[in-house]
Amino acid sequence: MNVQTRHPYEGLLHKYTNAMKGWQYRWFILSPETGELHYFLSESEKNQRPRCSIYLAGAVIAPSDEDSNTFTVNSATGKISNILN
Repeated sequence: MNVQTRHPYEGLLHKYTNAMKGWQYRWFILSPETGELHYFLSESEKNQRPRCSIYLAGAVIAPSDEDSNTFTVNSATGKISNILN
């Protein structure tokens, strides 16, 4: 029996915060087990409670009109996040 362990994907991305602060670096973790995208202020905080979690089931993920590196996550709950890889 071959059991495959699915490891989370994690790394540094830009997240649009607001018009005043603009784009900020954040540490993201994508959990294939739960289908959630979590973000933290920095990698050193990844063992703490996430700053925000987005459940991706039912979410719409689309490229942005701004450029070829930006995408938008519209969660099923209505939360919208702009992310730059």
